[in-house]
Amino acid sequence: FQAKEIKPQEKTDKVEISNSKSKDLSKKDCCKLWIRKQFNKPFNFIDLQQGSLAEFLERSTFRKPIIAWLDYDSRLSRDIVDNVVTIAAKAEVNSFIFVTIDAQMPEGYKIGTTKEKIASVLEELEGYALNPNSTDMEPKNFPRYAERVLWAALNTALAKRPDGQFVPLMRL
Repeated sequence: FQAKEIKPQEKTDKVEISNSKSKDLSKKDCCKLWIRKQFNKPFNFIDLQQGSLAEFLERSTFRKPIIAWLDYDSRLSRDIVDNVVTIAAKAEVNSFIFVTIDAQMPEGYKIGTTKEKIASVLEELEGYALNPNSTDMEPKNFPRYAERVLWAALNTALAKRPDGQFVPLMRL
């Protein structure tokens, strides 16, 4: 996990959040990765913080509009959905939130019958699963399904807020 909070002399804070696969790395490799991230930091006003993305989002309060990019190397999961919901609930009006994931079907969803795949998705994503069907569970169609889940999570979190209006600017 890497969070960069950019604090320029502007009205907007810029936050880039990326999620590396640190859980798959040894403690020694994580230390090397952290040192590399510190070295590669492009500007001194960027604040890198170590820890889980969920913890960072929970403890953060965004007092100004932000530009946030949740950039995942991983595939759709409940953790990603929860992070999207959290940042959408906390971001100030006039913020920009970008989310990128590997939209391919997670390996665990490729196993079993269509009914079992749907059951796995429902168990993992709970209320955000959007009633998947057999077409959604085909690997070639899963990216569209993942997109719908993320949009629904973002819409749900923002719909609960009385202080602004959600305006989607682009979908790729």
